[in-house]
This record gives sequence, C-alpha cells and structure tokens, in this order.
Amino acid sequence: MAYFGGKRDIDLFRTLNNELIHDFISTQVDIYKVIISDSNTNIYGESMEKVFTIPVRFSCLIDYSEQDWNDDKEITDFDQKIKFGFIKDDFRNANFVLDVGDFVSWDNSYWEVVDLQETNYFMGRNPNTNKGIGDQYGHDYAIIANCVMTRLTELNIEPVNINE
Repeated sequence: MAYFGGKRDIDLFRTLNNELIHDFISTQVDIYKVIISDSNTNIYGESMEKVFTIPVRFSCLIDYSEQDWNDDKEITDFDQKIKFGFIKDDFRNANFVLDVGDFVSWDNSYWEVVDLQETNYFMGRNPNTNKGIGDQYGHDYAIIANCVMTRLTELNIEPVNINE
C-alpha cells in the first residue's frame, strides 16, 4: 500500500496549482479550434483558409524560447518556439479537448500546437493504469503544448492590412 500520493495529497496539490496558476501568475491565453468541416481543403487535405471556433480562455504557464534566425541568401526569417503548460482539470471542467493543429493567441501572436505532452503524473502514477494500488493514488494533472509561431496572414482570425 502506498503512503503518499493519495486523495488528500492530490487535493492539496490541486489547490496549490490552482491558486498559483489562476491567482498569482494569472497569465491567460485564448485557444482557437479549427472547424475542419467548414474549412475547404485541397487534394492534399490542406486548407488555405481555416475557419475557427470562438476562442476559449485558459490560464497557463509559459516557457518562452529565444528566436532562431534563418538567414538564407534571399530571405531572412526567424522561427519561434514556445511551451504552454495547462492544468488538465481546467480542460475537463470546460469540456474542452486541446488538439494538435489548434492555435493559441498570446502576446499579440498566434502559435500553432505541433505536439502535446499529456503524461504528467503526480508521484509518477497514472490513476487509470495503476497496477495493484488502484485509482485512488496518483493524478494526471497537466498538458504541455509545444507550439511554433504562425504568421497572421496564414490565419483567418483577424483582418490583415496589406499594402499592395
């Protein structure tokens, strides 16, 4: 029988995480989901004009990396990566599922979700697959979204003023 990582420990952990993320840090982002059925696709399954749902706002932690400059002979461009850390209970309470291909709006930029890490377990125990000690120990608590910056002109979210 495990002594740590039970219901009381998980409740304390949840309370501290919620207070830290929602009250102290309180960084919020908007998440846009692509409506695949309304987005016209080409023969490769790609859509030039995506249609999005109304954004949903969540609190999170942000791990911001430095810009990576790509200096080609003809074009100078940069690549920007970021990680957003969300509390999984927030998504469960809002009946929301974060998927690869969704977009996150933060700091006047849009970030496409390219990878999700959903195996963040309290005490290293997944309550759904614990062998021997049952589902009352451990907790699946976070989703880490790895994202890359997307150009605003590639999205159909805000009007873009382009001088021709």
